[in-house]
Amino acid sequence: MKEIIVLVIIVILSLVGYRRAYTDTRTPKYFSPIIFSEFLYIFLGLLMGPMFLNFLDSNILDSLTPLVLLGLGWIGILFGIQLKFSDIIRFPRSFFGVMIFNSVVPLIFVFIAFIFYFFYAGQITPTSQGVIVAFALVFAAMASCTSQSTMTVMGRGLIDSGKRNIVILLRYVSSLDDMVAIPLVGLAFAYEGFHTIGGEIYFRWWDVLLATVLLGLLSGFILNFIVRITEDKRELFLVVIGMVILSVGGARYLNVSPLLMSAISGMVLANMSPKQSEIMDILLLGEKPIFLIFLITIGALLEFSPQVLIVVPIYIGIRFLGKVLGGFGASLVFKTYFEIPRNIGLGSISQGSMAVAIALSFSQLAPDPIGGLIIFSVTTSILFNELLAPMAIKSVLGSAKDGNRGKAGTK
Repeated sequence: MKEIIVLVIIVILSLVGYRRAYTDTRTPKYFSPIIFSEFLYIFLGLLMGPMFLNFLDSNILDSLTPLVLLGLGWIGILFGIQLKFSDIIRFPRSFFGVMIFNSVVPLIFVFIAFIFYFFYAGQITPTSQGVIVAFALVFAAMASCTSQSTMTVMGRGLIDSGKRNIVILLRYVSSLDDMVAIPLVGLAFAYEGFHTIGGEIYFRWWDVLLATVLLGLLSGFILNFIVRITEDKRELFLVVIGMVILSVGGARYLNVSPLLMSAISGMVLANMSPKQSEIMDILLLGEKPIFLIFLITIGALLEFSPQVLIVVPIYIGIRFLGKVLGGFGASLVFKTYFEIPRNIGLGSISQGSMAVAIALSFSQLAPDPIGGLIIFSVTTSILFNELLAPMAIKSVLGSAKDGNRGKAGTK
């Protein structure tokens, strides 16, 4: 009974928070209303968690695993269904290059930093080298992610101004850079220690990664067939939920990445289904409430340890440096129909639902204290970077030149 009450409370809070934080149409001057909502929900999770009231005790948190898994599949499919190839190539190739630089540079920096820390700093004794590499990949994948919400809020009213080109570029980058993170998540799941069924290793890591891709494609083809014969919108809603449950259930049983598997299914739908926009509308309804549920969950999972005083600054600092340098390098390498500001990387520092989803998907699999470090790092990074993001985006927009009204898609 307690589990049901907790579930109802969390769902109600997420829906109320969505209405308050994400439907405000005002453009913030300094701080986005999103940061206050995110802080509140993380604080609520912390307050209700084992550290304080213990309302969300370990048993309750375990019972919320199916809800978290459903959210992971939902987020994965939502991202995948945005990957319509005809829409991606409609923009200049330089846009894609900027996105790759903004994702890959911080990813590499963070991966190297944590490999060095885990192996050579002597702070953590690994159970195996493979596990440490896998979790360095997790930190790297989180570092490459960018939140779309802050850019969407800050870009309101500017799409028809002289800053429209830079707004379009930043939206493009923030909407696609998870394309780099999600395959890395699949690799981390497959790399070491996660590809077991019944406690025995059945596959090598590259076999598991290939199996994840093939299963994602298969579920996408099956769903596409079902969607094509579904006429009623209410039935389509149930089909989407059923497909999410099937994907994450299969991924959970096989110990593969639910994010990669569901994202591939969504990508198949994006490029094959005539009802892509209808499915996306359904998925968008749940995106922000699911994110707020995630925030309550990570708040409840927060545990302080001495290592966070080292790990969190490494993660936030190296990621920030990677974003800035990645954007600077992209502005030097890629040319388009308008001048790309040298500080374009500052527009990609915010973090959101995908980074949290990655952290939650691994936290329960990680040996102590790495799982807690992942949760603490992503929580602190969200609050820190969302606090800075509006001012950082204003700095990028201030550096952009006015008056160039060329349209996206111009080569």
